[in-house]
Amino acid sequence: MPQMAPMYWLFLFFYFLAIFLVYIMLTYYFALPLVKSGSDNQIINCESLNWSW
Repeated sequence: MPQMAPMYWLFLFFYFLAIFLVYIMLTYYFALPLVKSGSDNQIINCESLNWSW
């Protein structure tokens, strides 16, 4: 049914948007505790600020 094509692209857009948001949440979940633990000693650990990849 051709009239369902816009709905397909809408679902595809939300699918990739959800993947992007989950990636951001995982990045902050793993990055923020490292930065907070480094700020307690008033020393910025460069390894904790690097990207995981």
